[in-house]
Amino acid sequence: METSDIKKLFEATDRAVPINNEKKEQTIEKMVLELKKQKSPVENTSSILLNHFLYMDKSVLYLYGILLGLEILCMSAARYMKIDNREIVTFCMIGSGIISISAIMLIDNVFFHKMAELGATCYFNTKQSIAAYMIMVEIINIAMLVITMLYVGKFWKIAVFQMAFYVVTPFLLSTVVAFGMLLTEKGRKSTYSLWVCGFFLSIAYMMLSTIPDMFLVSSIGIWS
Repeated sequence: METSDIKKLFEATDRAVPINNEKKEQTIEKMVLELKKQKSPVENTSSILLNHFLYMDKSVLYLYGILLGLEILCMSAARYMKIDNREIVTFCMIGSGIISISAIMLIDNVFFHKMAELGATCYFNTKQSIAAYMIMVEIINIAMLVITMLYVGKFWKIAVFQMAFYVVTPFLLSTVVAFGMLLTEKGRKSTYSLWVCGFFLSIAYMMLSTIPDMFLVSSIGIWS
């Protein structure tokens, strides 16, 4: 049976059942009055967000927290291992790149492994969930970078502005490259592409940290 035939059957049924307009209006008025009497509780936005956070899968966030904890321990241990300025700068550059790519990997695991549709049924909107997640994680990352800059600047006698230049540049580059990978079909289908990307970027940071002039030229290009 064609769709047009089904439509004609519905139209014929409507014509066969007469509707009393007066009773229709009375019914609508009664429904409106009943709805006004009912008090439907509406939770505020903060309460809804709190409930979402309580019941969401937080395993990836725990792993991210462990990673940040390991970096803090390594930073603390480096102070007692007689590491010179060049080595600590290299460590900070690689570390900032790792936490940047790790944050993008969490997005990949949570939202791109055929779970986006299911997540959309449990959250307000998948895009809003990603935005809220990125705000939360990047606030933590910025706090980590600031602590790193102050810590290294104090104990290795390196200017805070100089440290900011060394750690923020790889952080920015890693974020842009990782997001670029996710925008490709291959990057979304394979998490290993992000691991490979992080590995080669870490090698690049090690090389650039040994050649300050090359790092300066590269950084100017990146920021431009």
